[in-house]
Amino acid sequence: MVTTTNMLLALIEKRPGLTQQQLVEALFGDYADSRQIIGEIRALLQIRMIDRTGLGERGDPYRYRLFKPRGISG
Repeated sequence: MVTTTNMLLALIEKRPGLTQQQLVEALFGDYADSRQIIGEIRALLQIRMIDRTGLGERGDPYRYRLFKPRGISG
């Protein structure tokens, strides 16, 4: 069974650096609400499956990518 979390991980792997709004639009369409995936994003951040950059504000939104421990390249 494909879950929202699985789709989110696959999208972040394929297109790292997307914002929360870009992720939700890619998954659910142009008029989707970014709150639809905030729970999944928070859970994935907490278990270190994804990482984010940015300050999370206008002009510097959070951008998501798969988590890579420091010192590991590739």
